[in-house]
Amino acid sequence: MCLQLVVLMMGCLAAATAFGASGLGVKPDADKATPLPDEVVMANGDRLTGTLLRGVGATILFKSEVAGELMLPLAKVRELHSGGSFAVLRKGGPVRGAGVNIGTVAVQDGQISIRPEQGEPVTFPVGEAAYIVDRVTYERELSNQPGLRFGWTGAVTAGASFVRSTNNGSTFNGALTAVRALPTVPWLPARSRTSVNVTETYGQLSEPVIPPTTPPTPNAEIKTSIFHAGMEQDRYFNRSGYALTQMMFDHNYSQGLQLSQSYGAGLGCTLIKQARQQLDVKGDLHYLQQGFQTPASNQDLVGSTFAEVYTLHLPHKMALGENAAVLPEWNDSDALSANASVSYLLPLFRRFSFTMTVTDSFLNDPPQYYKTNSFVFATGMTYSFK
Repeated sequence: MCLQLVVLMMGCLAAATAFGASGLGVKPDADKATPLPDEVVMANGDRLTGTLLRGVGATILFKSEVAGELMLPLAKVRELHSGGSFAVLRKGGPVRGAGVNIGTVAVQDGQISIRPEQGEPVTFPVGEAAYIVDRVTYERELSNQPGLRFGWTGAVTAGASFVRSTNNGSTFNGALTAVRALPTVPWLPARSRTSVNVTETYGQLSEPVIPPTTPPTPNAEIKTSIFHAGMEQDRYFNRSGYALTQMMFDHNYSQGLQLSQSYGAGLGCTLIKQARQQLDVKGDLHYLQQGFQTPASNQDLVGSTFAEVYTLHLPHKMALGENAAVLPEWNDSDALSANASVSYLLPLFRRFSFTMTVTDSFLNDPPQYYKTNSFVFATGMTYSFK
């Protein structure tokens, strides 16, 4: 009985509260006014509503409620009104401190205005703006503590082929590439870069003995497995030069290589860093342990890696990637190895793409009867993440 009375009293109290709030014109929290969307008025009179994301030079990235993300030249923007808080960096100006204007952003008739939380608005020609950065990103990038999961970009690729007939064969290939370059914005100098790459090509073929024998002879089983995993950590000491540490693991049945382990440190340089392309060259001194399927061929080596990595962004979001490396071993000149890879990415739908990759690995000292070259052509579907 007491419990029923308590429930009844609570119900009456809730009803009275709702009635009182309604009668006094007080709206519940759910009915609080939501911020108005940002708005852009183009020079031709077109009006867009949505969210201002960022700006670089004379262009802003605006996410329209109808058309999605749009790159808009500021020269064609008559008016812009944004309720978000942004840091506006001026050309040749500081990237931190009192010289950076932070507040809501408005553009009108070729002038950009920043209204801070306190103080008077600051106005100057849009041509003087170098970057418009949302405040959360701005403060996170300057803090040097972005969090372990922040800043990663990369792709996952998978492909397969099957044959079912007199012979039965299956081939699978997959790849993972992930890069974390900090800071993630171009208005701060490069600080560090972490890269991870893993590739695997695995195939199995079952071939019967023809003509059959009596008693039956088991099918011939042929297996192919080519695996590579690498990780590199770069620390920049100026805008283009960096110190690096890296480790690599390789396994290749086609060359009799059971497991190759490499651990090294060295220097690198970013020779070209543009919006469309980037070229890095690097070299290291490493320890290499080669383990073959015939243990008598195993050896420990000390050598170097001389490598280059090139990326080119093509029109329509296509991309071309290329890398090559030569690994001379100083305590055994016959243990030279090299590898090269070229990949082409063709966008299909949103973050999905079709990828073709050609890889050639050279090993100068494989066990007897194994070839020195291993060539792989692989295709697959790629999902890009960022």
